[in-house]
Amino acid sequence: MALFSLLLLARPSITNLESTYRGYHENYEILMENDAKLTAAAARPGGENTVETIVLEKQRNYDYGGDMMYQEPFGFMEYWIKEYYGLSPETVILYEANK
Repeated sequence: MALFSLLLLARPSITNLESTYRGYHENYEILMENDAKLTAAAARPGGENTVETIVLEKQRNYDYGGDMMYQEPFGFMEYWIKEYYGLSPETVILYEANK
């Protein structure tokens, strides 16, 4: 009986695991690209004195990602992102829809 119950639950569990993995994987790629853009902007000559616009990509699936500063209640995070990467406070960070 226990084996039957296990088999009965295995299929939806595997489907759920696959969906979860796919969602986090898609967002991970975007987050790594965004990190590379922010790191490159911080490494440019002038560092904190350089004012520029950085265009980043939004996550593909909000169900499998963290809070982002382009979401209304989390706009305060932009200050900390600029501090972390050593960007000028005047730097503009824009988010575009997924490619």
